[in-house]
Amino acid sequence: MLQFLRSNRNILTVALGIFIVSMTALMFFLNTQNQEEVASETKADVLDSVMVHSHYNEEKAIRDELGNSEDAVVVIGIDGKINFVSWDYEKITGFAPEDLEDQLFFTYISSDDLATFFDAFGKAIQDGKPRTMIGPYHVITDSGDYKINMASLFPLKENGKVTRIAITVKEISQEMLDAQNAPKAAAPRAKSIPKAVKSAPKPVVAQPKAAPPPAPAPAPAPAPAPAPSSEPQMPKFNRLKNGTPSWIMGDEMAYL
Repeated sequence: MLQFLRSNRNILTVALGIFIVSMTALMFFLNTQNQEEVASETKADVLDSVMVHSHYNEEKAIRDELGNSEDAVVVIGIDGKINFVSWDYEKITGFAPEDLEDQLFFTYISSDDLATFFDAFGKAIQDGKPRTMIGPYHVITDSGDYKINMASLFPLKENGKVTRIAITVKEISQEMLDAQNAPKAAAPRAKSIPKAVKSAPKPVVAQPKAAPPPAPAPAPAPAPAPAPSSEPQMPKFNRLKNGTPSWIMGDEMAYL
């Protein structure tokens, strides 16, 4: 082995030199690539920071104009296209702000609710007056489901002319679900009548008194006794016990 190394020393030296040069070149390439990636990432971070700062300033300006509303905000042009979305709107729809910009706002609203929204949108552009409490309306999410929102429309003017509409959005899906699941109020039950009332005697209605029967007619006066006749009384004929007839005149006996 030692004899082999001595005879091939030059070959080994050349091979070692090639290996060192290759490794040096590889390290240089990797270092250069890493520096480019770092520079690219740094550039992206700076750009993101600028965009975030710009977005923050724009949102602050819009909220100041809306009276510092705490609801999610979407700003659309008079053509209906979205040109600004607040970060908290993503919590409602699931769409990132950059995914919604330049999209038609009304394509995300249920067709059943478009008529109400179009009416409020058109009037806000025409007279420049806010339209509040629009809805409830359904908005589509990134998962294909719908959430229920309430919205208010505030015209934004430039040189006295409406150029954009700021829409504040408040989700009420949970409130609507709670209202649907709430137990219905039972019909009022009839109050039981207290026993004292149940046993109370019925009022006696006074009946008109019957007229007293008419007094009986007075008995007719007895006929006067006939006057004693002056003619002689006819004798009464009687029979005695022994069968002997007798004539009786008054209390005196004429014959025996």
